[in-house]
Amino acid sequence: MKKYLILFFLTIINFGLFAQGRIFLKYTGPDIVGSSVVSGYAGQVEILNLSYNIYNVVNQNSFGAGPIVSQPSSPGLITFYNLIEKSSPAVGAEFFRGTEFNKIEIRMTKGNNPLLEYFLIELEDAIITSIQSVSQYQEKIQIYSPRIKFTYTPYNNFSQAQPNVVKGWDYLTNTANN
Repeated sequence: MKKYLILFFLTIINFGLFAQGRIFLKYTGPDIVGSSVVSGYAGQVEILNLSYNIYNVVNQNSFGAGPIVSQPSSPGLITFYNLIEKSSPAVGAEFFRGTEFNKIEIRMTKGNNPLLEYFLIELEDAIITSIQSVSQYQEKIQIYSPRIKFTYTPYNNFSQAQPNVVKGWDYLTNTANN
């Protein structure tokens, strides 16, 4: 049997003021205050770029029956970039302590006035695995989380929210958590 690593990889790039949407991150348990002053997102961290991946290890059946997932799905790292700001020293301190956050929420918005929240990523029992200075003004942070939930909120032509689409996974129990 041949083994393949199948990656699901999504990158969302946001250039803050130059793009229509914005991305905000909120640390909970312990709470960390960011520099955002945007209405509805005050005290959160504004993210410039976000990526994450989820993967399966797949065995190719030698009898031609198609690929077979040989192991449960595994979470990759959630990676984001933000400007060095008010939260940076506190995030660094929690990194050195090895703190496990109860919840980290990443909210993606679009539009300008008001911002419409269309995508929410909730990470439970998350831990910061890496902090790296990538320029004079930015830092790259990577987070591991065994529990992840995605909520997509579609909007109609009148900017009215429609029913949410919610999906999540608990990698520790290998079960859906939506």
